[in-house]
Amino acid sequence: MKYWYPPAAEPFVCESTLLFLTTISLVDQAWELAGKLAKHASDLPQAPLSPGTRRAICSAGYSMATSITRILRVTEPEGAYDEDDLPRTSPNEPRQPAKTRLPRDIVAERIDDLLEAEHPPITLNEIKDIFMGTSIRDYQKREQKAFSRLICRYEPVSTKDLSDAFPLSLRPSEHTFARTFINLSKFHSEKDVYKRLLGRDQHLLSFSDSQPLSGLIYYVMHTMASLQWALDYSSQSAEDKTAYVEDLCAVMRKSDLDKAGNADARGAIFSAFKAQHRKHVTFRNSLIKLYQLFGISIFLDPSLYASKLSGLPAHSATFGSTVSALAADPRIKRLANDPVRRQDNRTLFFRVMTLFGTNAVGAYIHDFLALVPEDFVLEIDH
Repeated sequence: MKYWYPPAAEPFVCESTLLFLTTISLVDQAWELAGKLAKHASDLPQAPLSPGTRRAICSAGYSMATSITRILRVTEPEGAYDEDDLPRTSPNEPRQPAKTRLPRDIVAERIDDLLEAEHPPITLNEIKDIFMGTSIRDYQKREQKAFSRLICRYEPVSTKDLSDAFPLSLRPSEHTFARTFINLSKFHSEKDVYKRLLGRDQHLLSFSDSQPLSGLIYYVMHTMASLQWALDYSSQSAEDKTAYVEDLCAVMRKSDLDKAGNADARGAIFSAFKAQHRKHVTFRNSLIKLYQLFGISIFLDPSLYASKLSGLPAHSATFGSTVSALAADPRIKRLANDPVRRQDNRTLFFRVMTLFGTNAVGAYIHDFLALVPEDFVLEIDH
């Protein structure tokens, strides 16, 4: 940097230069802190923090540094990283070139891995791990384990064995599901498809995660609601779907829309909402395919659904394509249609719901299966 020297005086740094140097120092410190946050979040043990929380810590640090940089109107320091890179790298580590693999090759490999693997019956100890929600950070690994379990049958387990494995202290109380039951069960008899769509969507998009065993029941009820929603949505024309998403946005983003100053701002809010909602639609359509293929078994594994902090489904980039490939593969279909597997899994499902749920939950499930039996046939869009 060049300093200005006034005539016949000692060299000094002018006020504007001091301000500039201070600005650069603040920015450098902000990015250094962001890097430390990212490294600290990555180095922590798995147990205390979920992947979403780790990512939130990293994102917060880098968002802070980016905001300071923009406010002070200086260039981001060399080595800065986007949020999507975290927490895999830190600012001081060089980026490694990504190895490009075609999605179709990844999907084919996933199907081959499932077909080549052994699928022994799932034991009671494994059932405990599934129901209690053992977390797997890698999306694709979690999905592959879930797909493998869908192919398997569950070992016959008596009600007493289930009761011993899951003591009363772990089970949800009688009133736990009352609100969800009231919110969702009324749509079984609702004749207006628009009201069914809007009511179920509002509930599904607003619901928060819960404790493991109550979470299992919520997963069952919400997956059933998602399946019914997807069936209703698929029956709508393209124009009706667009109008519906606009109406849903008006309800779910009312506060943001009220604050929007002009039509362009409101249009941007709608475009962002539509893009996010489309991810829910895609996931729900995948659930339809899984239910058509594996039947009731999908309700026994809550790891099929995971969400990000934003509430969006958390899945690998090839999840939807892999589900479609599973549904189209005759070898997978033969495994899925094994009558012993279907009967054992169905028996376990009803025993679990009877033990952990309530009479209201049982009634909800009964109504769903009457409306959407395992052997229903429907062509849906993607």
